[in-house]
Amino acid sequence: MKIKKTIYPTDLSKVDKTMENIDVFVETEDGQYFTMTVCTPKFYEDYMNREHLNFISAGSPDIIVRELTEEIIYSALVLCQDLAQNKMRSSAS
Repeated sequence: MKIKKTIYPTDLSKVDKTMENIDVFVETEDGQYFTMTVCTPKFYEDYMNREHLNFISAGSPDIIVRELTEEIIYSALVLCQDLAQNKMRSSAS
């Protein structure tokens, strides 16, 4: 299952690349579609400060990246996809 296309409903040029979160729509070569939320550590830190929290649980399907760039997001999506496939293979055996 390889990534065929990524779509950003929010234009990356309009977001703070270091303190934001965005949705990413992913289409795979085998016709599957899924949505991921990609955010930065500073986004979580800002959220915790605004809400006066000492901790939060990162929810699934969040992916945390250093910066919101197409290159970093795509690399993270591929790595997460590879990890999920390896996990499925090892649980099937």
